[in-house]
Amino acid sequence: EAELEYFDRTDPSIWVDFTTTDAQAVADAFGVELDERPSLMIWTTTPWTLQANMAVAVGERLEYVLVRLDGGLSIVAADRVEAVASQCGIEAVEELGRCTGEALVGLAYAHPFCDRTCPVLAGAHVTTEDGTGLVHTAPGHGTEDYLVGLEAGLEIYCPVQGDGTYDDTVADWLQGLSVWDANGVVIDHLRSSGHLVHHCDYTHSYPHDWRSGTPVIFRSTEQWFV
Repeated sequence: EAELEYFDRTDPSIWVDFTTTDAQAVADAFGVELDERPSLMIWTTTPWTLQANMAVAVGERLEYVLVRLDGGLSIVAADRVEAVASQCGIEAVEELGRCTGEALVGLAYAHPFCDRTCPVLAGAHVTTEDGTGLVHTAPGHGTEDYLVGLEAGLEIYCPVQGDGTYDDTVADWLQGLSVWDANGVVIDHLRSSGHLVHHCDYTHSYPHDWRSGTPVIFRSTEQWFV
């Protein structure tokens, strides 16, 4: 932290639908009847970290709504519905049910482009200040994500090598790419698969290395101490 400086940087801002695996479990959580699988809507400014997504975190005491947004059935924090609709240019909003985050813990969803099923976990760091109130969690790429992952026993998966490129454990269309080049590729893939809700540019304060003036990324690595 002592060697970081913060400068404004423009990154891709995306809203993504993660499709739940069990419509009945979602219906039970919200106390409604469903004949389709709703999605957990997340927001991120680091599309390149989605390869390492292992969970979605919710606030146990926050209120969440099951809402139809321009036809798509999604789960969003109640306090964020209006902002999400405005940011994503969504006109038709229909609320179907409400529940607390505690009722969502234990649900599962299919990763949008990796062959794995991931859980919904409780996270004390989840707020409704921005985003959707559902936090994309990659234990290999962030301190809070790492701590949530440790507590839940998730794999601490970091497919990014020391030179900033992906290793061979990722999807074949990402292998060898640098994380910065991967952003656009991931967005295009999500768009073609129907998981991308909205994409726009986002200017925010971002950590840079004080020596080189270049942006940094967060990466968990195995370390030994004697």
